[in-house]
Amino acid sequence: MNTLTRGMKPPVIDSCIPRVITIAGIYKVALSERPFGYCHYCCSPENPADHLTLYLTSKEKQGIFTRLETIKKQGLFKSAGFKRNLLTIIYIPGFVEDGRGFSATRILEAYLNRTEDYNIILVDWKNFSAAPWYMHAANNTKIVGDTLATTLKFHNRTGEVDLSKVHLIGLSIGAHIAGFLGKHFKGRHKIGRITGLDPAFSLFPLKDRSRRLSRFDADFVDVIHTNAGMIGFPISLGHADFYPNGGGIVQPGCELPNLIENKLSHLTGFCSHFLSNEFYIESVRNPTAFPATKCDSIAKNNSGTCRFVIDGYMGFSANKSYFGDFYLATRFGASVMKSLGELEASMMAIN
Repeated sequence: MNTLTRGMKPPVIDSCIPRVITIAGIYKVALSERPFGYCHYCCSPENPADHLTLYLTSKEKQGIFTRLETIKKQGLFKSAGFKRNLLTIIYIPGFVEDGRGFSATRILEAYLNRTEDYNIILVDWKNFSAAPWYMHAANNTKIVGDTLATTLKFHNRTGEVDLSKVHLIGLSIGAHIAGFLGKHFKGRHKIGRITGLDPAFSLFPLKDRSRRLSRFDADFVDVIHTNAGMIGFPISLGHADFYPNGGGIVQPGCELPNLIENKLSHLTGFCSHFLSNEFYIESVRNPTAFPATKCDSIAKNNSGTCRFVIDGYMGFSANKSYFGDFYLATRFGASVMKSLGELEASMMAIN
């Protein structure tokens, strides 16, 4: 043994800190040896605020991020460049995704390319959602939602944040974080809007709305269902629920032959679920891209009982005047998968 290293201990690797790896050149996902949670092998979430990161940016800041701490410090948001008069977009990604990962980056770009300015906050909760610990991530949605609510409540009291101008957007399991956050605010202090992008179904109850996203969690809750009954929730959860192509298991463009053709077979099983985010992003770019018809049920929609009229628009343009279930047909997914295949190929070539 080398005399210089005799008696020295090997470096300690913190098994509670996730590793972030990149898949197919563009997807940043978190992996951890141990989950955060309440079990004998878990990393303790005793101070959850220490393990959450918020990234603030805006058009004025040219997309440059300022890291916000989830602490009670008056003036923190204002000093970081947060503007009370702007609409605030808070994006919460799904299971395993880095806070500035693929879906978050695409949402961010869509909003930055609009004419008007926004406060845009990306929530990085990967410490609570790292793979392969889905069960713990599902349990942690309440911890994360409660922690974020405490932060917003404090900065609302200091006059920095106008809750009526807060729009939470949650993808998959992140939609339930938005719900838990929203449950903390009642009456005239409610969050302005929550958009659920194919809210996750596994380990979340159908009937007990206190343990999942519901229409009572904000002044207006809209939901886009793209994989209902599989990864996504099979029932309506919001004031307005949108079902593109019936909201079913396989969206157009996500058929296996199409994925293979575009070299996206690794998205098999997740493609339709993932499309909820792409639908919303496209609606930010083009607010009237997805006209929809209100109808009582998928059966009536499929039978043609509900005559096509434009009762509303899915995504960005949805508003408090909407109530009920809305249906639309679109081949949008096919073009998205083609573009995504080309993007992955280009990124793999660069890397």
